[in-house]
Amino acid sequence: DVYKRQVSNLSAGNAVSIAANKTIGLDAIGNSDKVEKNLVYNLNAINNKATAKIYGLRMNAGNATGTTVQNNMVRLGTDITTNALIYGLTQNAATATTNPINIYHNSVYIGGTTPATATASSFAFKREGTKGLSDVRNNIFANQRVSGNSVKAENHYAIGILNADDFKDCDFNVLQFTGALGFIGIDNIQATQAAWTDETTYDPNSQVADPK
Repeated sequence: DVYKRQVSNLSAGNAVSIAANKTIGLDAIGNSDKVEKNLVYNLNAINNKATAKIYGLRMNAGNATGTTVQNNMVRLGTDITTNALIYGLTQNAATATTNPINIYHNSVYIGGTTPATATASSFAFKREGTKGLSDVRNNIFANQRVSGNSVKAENHYAIGILNADDFKDCDFNVLQFTGALGFIGIDNIQATQAAWTDETTYDPNSQVADPK
């Protein structure tokens, strides 16, 4: 299990190699049964290119008996003023299409302001794999990051997925965003809860609100 870890003030990557410029707070290994009560905050990256990636808590495949990710807190972005991709809570499904992953009662906050030329996106929660058994309920996904680039003002999302049916269930969450609620695939932006639910069937009982 990954339990009660505190990770902060990391700045990883390579100033020359963009591909190596990746900061990960916690990389939850696929055979973990539980990932809970961890705190991740104040992560940064050396390179200011849009391909720099900052992950708060990243999960991969899970296991056949199920993995529960619960009661974790992630805060990123408040001290990131560069053009970097930010992922608060990420599920990289890998081979997890048959492995149940329960994501419950987590609190994620993404903040800060991007440069005027920034093109990179940020997500409170992002699923990078497809067609899994993820059960995503009772979480706070707050993305209050502000874009300095008015053309890219919609680039900051509460949730991002690859396909409209990538979850087993996703509901009863508190969602907050400055750009748009959800992002599907490459360029399918869902600005409101009604549009998101109509497109995906997810979050019919969730609330768009300020979690304070």
